[in-house]
Amino acid sequence: MGEHGVADGARVAHPAGQVGGGEVLHPRDCVRLRGIRGRAWDEVRVWLDYHGAAVVPLKIEDELVVFRRRARPTALRVEYGPGDVAYVLAGVIEGAARVADVLGALEWVPRGAVTGCALAYRRMPPPTLWAWVTPVAPCAPQRFPVLAPAIAYQQRRGGLLLSNELAAKGHGAREFFVVHPAGLAAWAARHRYADGTLGDYGACRFYADLDAEYADAPAMRDRAFAEGQTWHVVDAAAALLAEWGVAAARADFCFFETRREKKFSMHVLSDTFHFETDWLARVFGRELDARLKADPRAFWFEHTSKDGAVERRIVYDRSVYARHNNLRFLGKFTSDGHTPLYPVPWWHGGVDPDPAAERLRGIPMRLQPGSRRVGYDTLNEAGRVYLEMLCAPRPAPRPAPTGATTHDSAPDWFAAEALPAIAAMGFAVRATPCDDAVLVRVTGVLPGHRGTCPVHGRVHTKGSGPRAIYAFVRPGRAAWKCKKGA
Repeated sequence: MGEHGVADGARVAHPAGQVGGGEVLHPRDCVRLRGIRGRAWDEVRVWLDYHGAAVVPLKIEDELVVFRRRARPTALRVEYGPGDVAYVLAGVIEGAARVADVLGALEWVPRGAVTGCALAYRRMPPPTLWAWVTPVAPCAPQRFPVLAPAIAYQQRRGGLLLSNELAAKGHGAREFFVVHPAGLAAWAARHRYADGTLGDYGACRFYADLDAEYADAPAMRDRAFAEGQTWHVVDAAAALLAEWGVAAARADFCFFETRREKKFSMHVLSDTFHFETDWLARVFGRELDARLKADPRAFWFEHTSKDGAVERRIVYDRSVYARHNNLRFLGKFTSDGHTPLYPVPWWHGGVDPDPAAERLRGIPMRLQPGSRRVGYDTLNEAGRVYLEMLCAPRPAPRPAPTGATTHDSAPDWFAAEALPAIAAMGFAVRATPCDDAVLVRVTGVLPGHRGTCPVHGRVHTKGSGPRAIYAFVRPGRAAWKCKKGA
């Protein structure tokens, strides 16, 4: 499969083609925003009426485009050439943006092509232009006592979504801010207990939170062992990226450690690459959690909660991949005299830079200059199929399968060697050739079998059930995986 979900060898529609000596435009869709291009005026008018949008022309020769405050969404009219007109839904926004930045955010694909943004936002209202473009004029930071109005303001006016822990109130109380990137350093200097709060839309770097109480995991007090666990997470992330067709090495990550008396606490973020959506960052983080827990070399420890419940854990904290999660980049409030503990950049070579300036790199939504984008269209077949599996609609109930099935184009060795072994496990599967392997997706359980998950050693009965199980099968070996947590 080629770029944007168009099959290799397929006839790809280009923005314009010559037919009988005349120019004919082919319909195209916008990737990051809702937009149409190359459509007849009757279709455009219906589209504008459906969204209730007010049309604002985007003049390519201008430097700025101004969005005035209005109650209904704005649709940008972009004229790329004679007869080549596009309409893009910018949303209910206000402010000003550079025309060059807006044009740079508009990427077009053939109508109906699969895109990473379409997968990420399939069940959500469309993002506004400010998810991909920074407003020109800085505005004063805006404070909100709760999250919902802060997100709404960010979508309307743009900026970074941040939060600040109210140490005096305790119990995790916090306030939220929307801050223009130009005013971030000044805002951070006035707020000691700050977190980056993940919004609903936009690009996001890889981020991970490594935590372990020394009372639960005394081995983490050993510095060499703790650093080894950190590198284990980084190497696993690089290996998963490589499996999805993305090159990464240890030097592509940065680290921030908060030295605490009773706890190991380390944040790991990508430094040279970012994911095209925050959804993809969370999906990758959860899959990495499953890989780490399935690794026989994983370091497990038992954590006892305040109510006495005992839970087996690894150092890698999966909970940070919830929507609207807060990832701290400034001080952590403790009970030792209201003193903030600041994260310190942790380096594996060279001279430590100024910690105060480096802490701003700990915000997942703040991309580094020159950062390369990792998205659906940059992944290989394995990565794209995995994302498509997550977004596939749940199939309608059907009779239990009577035998394992395979795809007609699967190689002969798979049908002769792997399929009988899979049937013996009790799974009905669907197989798809994928690079040098065969992607096997469980579709059901064969009669007379329980369908025990080979990853977790138990039968999955909730949600997608056994359909969460899949494997990459190669001659003589199979790597089984499961989308459910341990």
